[in-house]
Amino acid sequence: MQRITIQKKRKQRRKKKKMIEEIIGNLPEFLIYIVSGFLFIRVFNFVTFKSNDSDVSHILVSTVSVGFVVKYLFDLLNLKCVVNIPVYYLLLCLASVVSAYFVGILYNSKVFEIVLDLLKINRTVNKDIWDDIIDRMYSTFAKIQMKSGKIYFGKIRVTEENNRSPYIIIYEYQVINEEGDILSDYTNDRKYQMLIDTSEADTIEIMYDGRSRFCK
Repeated sequence: MQRITIQKKRKQRRKKKKMIEEIIGNLPEFLIYIVSGFLFIRVFNFVTFKSNDSDVSHILVSTVSVGFVVKYLFDLLNLKCVVNIPVYYLLLCLASVVSAYFVGILYNSKVFEIVLDLLKINRTVNKDIWDDIIDRMYSTFAKIQMKSGKIYFGKIRVTEENNRSPYIIIYEYQVINEEGDILSDYTNDRKYQMLIDTSEADTIEIMYDGRSRFCK
């Protein structure tokens, strides 16, 4: 009976050892999923002006999932037979960055909206309405009528994310009083920017450059 127990323990130890060896053997593959996926997500978020996730578990799942897809598509080129391993990994990382850039550009374009319309999906892909309003390719202008009576007119540089009444920053702007007189004019001076609390605004009027996709 004791002999059988010892044999079982040895079997279990061998099984655990084999499993650990398999994990260690697959570690480089797992790491490349994480690296390529992480690069893709970071570049995509940068191009599309999206905030990066702070949930570690969600980041891990997302990076591995995206990395798996990127690597699978990249392996269709069958470059492992042509280049050595370090060069292969370098090219994979480069492919992650380049593909994320072009996917981000496509995501920001009107093509993506057309696809959603064709699929009868009547919703926006953005969480923040300002992402739908602002044209990232050309200037977006805002005429902000404050409760105090002052009017700010200028180009939107950036908006606070995920806030019902966000702060926005405008540049190349004018400050106008209730009578329509220009109090300050910085339209030709980028050194000056104005931080505005939209909760103190009565109305915000948005205008676009003639080349904007919103004008077509």
